[in-house]
Amino acid sequence: MLLIPAVVRPSRHGLGLFTTQSLHSGRCVWRWDALTEVVVPPGPQPPVFAEFLRHFGYLADGIGIVVNLDNARFMNHSDTPNLIEVDGCNYAARDIAEGEELTCDYRVFDAGLTLSGAFLKR
Repeated sequence: MLLIPAVVRPSRHGLGLFTTQSLHSGRCVWRWDALTEVVVPPGPQPPVFAEFLRHFGYLADGIGIVVNLDNARFMNHSDTPNLIEVDGCNYAARDIAEGEELTCDYRVFDAGLTLSGAFLKR
């Protein structure tokens, strides 16, 4: 669940999520919440839905493929993200300026996840 005001707009990655307020280091920006996360069991999916899952979802071990229902799904990957994940929350890794794109390290969520045909697998 996204915990801060943010907007989706164009970024160098296509679309991205941008904060509309400055954030102090350590601020929780997003946390796991069953109300805003859809879990899809891994397995065969229609091609268009499989592509949606590949683009917006991540594989959570023992749970399934998770897709955020809020705009957090527009967070882009960075090798040097400004958010870090700890125990189901994404925290500001440093002070983040108003208007800055929010990024996370996708490898934390689904290292090695690939799409092959209509199947998501490790």
